[in-house]
Amino acid sequence: MTRYFDAHCHLSDTPELPFDPSKFAGVICNATNVSKWHDIVTMTRARPNVFGAIGIHPWEIDTANSDWADILYRTLAATPGLMVGEIGLDKNYPDMPTQQHVFRQHLNIASRLSRIVHIHCVGAWDCMFATLNSLEKLPPAILFHGYSGGVPQIKMLSERYNAYFSYGPRALRGGVRSVARIINTPRSRLLTESDSCTPDIVIDVTNKIADILNLDTGHLADIICQNSQRMLANG
Repeated sequence: MTRYFDAHCHLSDTPELPFDPSKFAGVICNATNVSKWHDIVTMTRARPNVFGAIGIHPWEIDTANSDWADILYRTLAATPGLMVGEIGLDKNYPDMPTQQHVFRQHLNIASRLSRIVHIHCVGAWDCMFATLNSLEKLPPAILFHGYSGGVPQIKMLSERYNAYFSYGPRALRGGVRSVARIINTPRSRLLTESDSCTPDIVIDVTNKIADILNLDTGHLADIICQNSQRMLANG
């Protein structure tokens, strides 16, 4: 039976999961602000196929408490396996210096606790590289969610930052550039995502990427599950 993996979703803490667990090797649920962190921790502790990441999205940094970094550190330290995300930089939102400061704080905490980070980056790749290059220690792995950077950077990101790249419905609507990103992403670094509250979307995403790569869907789903499990092991 083909099993899928959703590397980036946003689930609510509901009694019933909005997908069939028998079809999924796992899903990674991301929080975007402090108010959602507890729900993520609760879900990951109760459901073995749900993995979690907590952080402050660049769109929501103005809602963060002044002690958010201390809360983040304590929550991560108390919850082994919990990752950091969704965090990042977005040129379409104001105050890039503050975005960079908050982003760097997340990265430093993730590095200190050896946690994977899940990054949102829109049009701010120069700032992204500047921030990553300023760190004394890097996180063990980085997932670039909905990767929208350049094709030439994929190899460098993979090698220098142990990066993985997830693609979802939005990437598949991106035309020639998105197809080029998918084709040029190393098979060992390729992930799929729903970026929604409905992980089943990943099934259609996997089918479409399999068509782009001229692969059998079941074979691609197996590759993606293996990649996801390797990333979760920080490899």
